[in-house]
Parts: sequence; structure tokens; C-alpha cells
Amino acid sequence: MAWAYLDLATVRSGPDGEKLAAGRAENPLAELIAGGVLDNLTRAPYAAASLEFNTHRARLQFTLPHDAGQVAESRQYYFGPNGAGQAPPLLAAEGRILAISMYRQFSEMWLRAGDLYDDNVNDEIAKAESNLTTLFSGKDFGEDILGAFGPESQLIVARQSFADDQPRPAIQLPAFALAFRLNDPATMQPELRRTFQSLVGFLNIVGVMNGQPQLDLDMEKTETTQIVSASYLPPTDTDNPLPGGGAKINYNFSPTVAFSGDRFVLASTTGLARELIASRNQTAKPTTDTDSAAADAASSDTATINTAAQLNFAELLAILEANREQLIAQNMLSDGNSREEASAQIDALFTLLSRGRQAMLRLDQPAGALRLQPSDYSSHENREASVMPINWDTIDPAWAWSPYQPSAEQSGSAAARLIFFAALASGKTAAELVEAAGIEPAAAVEQLVGSASDGGTERSDPALRRPGSCRAGHGRSASTGARGGPMRCSAHRRRSSRR
Repeated sequence: MAWAYLDLATVRSGPDGEKLAAGRAENPLAELIAGGVLDNLTRAPYAAASLEFNTHRARLQFTLPHDAGQVAESRQYYFGPNGAGQAPPLLAAEGRILAISMYRQFSEMWLRAGDLYDDNVNDEIAKAESNLTTLFSGKDFGEDILGAFGPESQLIVARQSFADDQPRPAIQLPAFALAFRLNDPATMQPELRRTFQSLVGFLNIVGVMNGQPQLDLDMEKTETTQIVSASYLPPTDTDNPLPGGGAKINYNFSPTVAFSGDRFVLASTTGLARELIASRNQTAKPTTDTDSAAADAASSDTATINTAAQLNFAELLAILEANREQLIAQNMLSDGNSREEASAQIDALFTLLSRGRQAMLRLDQPAGALRLQPSDYSSHENREASVMPINWDTIDPAWAWSPYQPSAEQSGSAAARLIFFAALASGKTAAELVEAAGIEPAAAVEQLVGSASDGGTERSDPALRRPGSCRAGHGRSASTGARGGPMRCSAHRRRSSRR
């Protein structure tokens, strides 16, 4: 465990504090991700951070004082009215690599560009708006198009599989999708469908000019859903000159839009769009006991979640392994390595990723604060049993009342924490703390705490322990209490209760 504190008022008044005081993002993507946090940094008096780690998880937490009533008008899009904007639950998808869920009022963010960016960025936004207005048949992109989307949105990235009768690209890319809620589905569904069809036609015209395969439109419709998709025509021998029969990179894509009620999905593949639009009320489920513990902790926290993200290392590793040869070739070209050196570097990366399991990030608003929590869950190996529910009927009393002794795997963290807190209680110096780290935890606690309470005479010398004292010399019977039952001294009870 570690803590840190930063005086932001001092930083803002310093020579390099102008950017922090301005609270301005350099581009729209940075604004989308961190605009609300940048706004808070312009007035928060301090920032606090804490780091917690054990054998199955590392969690870093940043906290800022936060008052929703003080949010700048240009940043209201980030938090919503009264700071109550809530990100939707993460959607489930087969082979999901990354999921990001957020609350952002995109129309307000676009229309407030003059207050958020410098002149250069605003000039580029003006050019983009002109082109987008043409694409959407003269409709204002900020008000008419973005204004039709609700503030709840998600990005999903998933590993895709290729059927035997499908062209298999030489470079396999993951599928990705954006999921939104429409404020007026009856009006916007036909508009978005027509725009998508026009875009496919434009891409075909450009594709012919550049020798690219053509897209073929298709439509699926049921009582509750509508899916409009475009897929590339199967390659011929002249279209597919790559070594080994690998198809062009285009065949990673089958652009698709899908509608169901007020749900709108724009996806790079038909399969992912179909899966997400069908899982309207299906959110991501924990896959392990550690995931369940994290989900339970999140559900018990009443803080408003503004942004949530989750990365699955196993699926990320799978998509990288599918492109191992391409990664090796790229390494050889960019770094000038031999094949053996490039293979060793790529395999080292794969080994590192295989050690992880999940990384999560959450930006929420507990009472009076803004909190950012990145965390990482390691592999299934060496996970602490503390995440499992306790069955009191199966606990061995002899084990429960014995002095705490960490296992070999725990000694580096649990023992260090035990000695650290004992040192705080005793006021020992750093040199004494280092010396204590080299002995057994129970003896270290006795030396640090016991010597502080009675001068280090009786409890530091085994020969001077009182009769009937426990093994650590704490002065009470290790086996019999005042009522004849099992009893422990206060130090042993504290250690036992921590289990």
C-alpha cells in the first residue's frame, strides 16, 4: 500500500502550471476522454493517490474534490445535469478484447468547440462539419445528427473468427462497434439507413478507381430488429495475389448498421452488429471468482459511474498470436533485427501479456469527489483465497488461533505490511524497520511494538517472559482464558481477525 498527495494550487501557480490552470485539451479525442477531469483540475485544491496490490490484483486510485455545481458550462456535456450522467453497463460480446462505456452529450461537445479548443483545431472542425453536412444531405451535423443521439454510448472491440467458406485475410484485425441510444428512433432510423447506403455507394466508386474489391449491400429485418450490411465480393485469383492465399485486408470488414427500438449499432462486421443488437439487455458477465468479487464491489458502490473500461488480455493475446508472422516481419523491418531476435522480442511480449487477465478503469463520482480507478487482475495463478466467501463451519480452531505466519508467496507483501504498521505504531526509525524486515513477522512485531510499550526489557528477552505467556511473550495464556476457553493476547487476536 502506498499513498501520495499533491497540492494543485501550488502547481497551478508555478512556472509550468499554465496548461493545468487553462484546463484545455489539445484535440477532440483528448477532450472526449478527459475533458471533465481537466475542468476539475483547474480549481481542485489537491489530488490524492493510493496504490494497493496483492498476488491477484493491483489497483491505483486518484481522487479529486468535486462539486457538480462548479463544473464549467462548456463541460456540462461530460457529467450531465447536476453531475448525474450515468454510463451504461458494458455489453457482452464473444471474444471481447476491449469495452468502453461512457456518458457524453456529443452534440453539446461539438457545439461548444469554440470554448474548448484553440483556433487551429476549430478550423479543422469547421472543415469537417462542411463535409459531414454534405454527407447527411444538408442537415446540421452538430444539432440535427449528433443531437439525435443520447449521451449513453459504448465502444466494443472483439476478436473475430472466419468461417471456412469466407476469405481469410493475411492480416487479421479485430472487429469493432459503436453502440448508441437514439432520442427519436422513428425519425433517425430511415435517415441513418439512407446515409449508410449512400456511403457504401461512394466507397464502391472510389474502390473501382483504386482496384479494390466491391461491396454488396444486404438487409435483414425481423419484428424487432433491422440490419443493413455490406460485404466484399469473394476474391478471384487476380484479386488475391498474396503469398499463402491470404486475402486482402479489406476482408476484415463487412460494414453494418443495426437498429432495435432506440438502440443503434454501427459495426465493422455484420457478426458483431448482429450480436450486440440481439443482446439488448445482456451485459458482460464475470468469468471468474475474482471478476465476481470486483463486480459485487462495484455494484455495492453507490457512486455515479461516468466512464468504465475493461481490457481482456487473453483475447488480446489471441489476436496478436494470429498475426505472429506479420509482427515478426514488422519488427525485422522497423528495428533491423534478425528473425531470431524479432521472434524472441515478440514471444517476450506474448509471455508478458499471458501473465495478465484483465485491466479495468473506472471514473466515478462518490460524494464530493471525482475518482479514477485503474486496476489489473493477474493470471489465475497465486490468487489469494481472500476473494472467496468464508464458510465458518469449516474453519479449524487450532489454525484460526495460531500466530499468523505468511506463506512463501505472501511473505513479500503480507509480512511487509504487518511490520510496516507495527513500525508506525512504535515510532521506530528506518534502520530499525529494515532490521525487522529480516526476521519472522511475529518476532518483528514483538520487537517493534513490545519494546515500545515496556522499554524493550521483558518482551525482547525470552528469559524474562512471565509464566503462562504465549509463544510471542504477550503475557496471556496461549491456551486458556479467564473462562477456561481458548484465548489469545491482543496482538494475536488482531492478527487472527485479519484473516
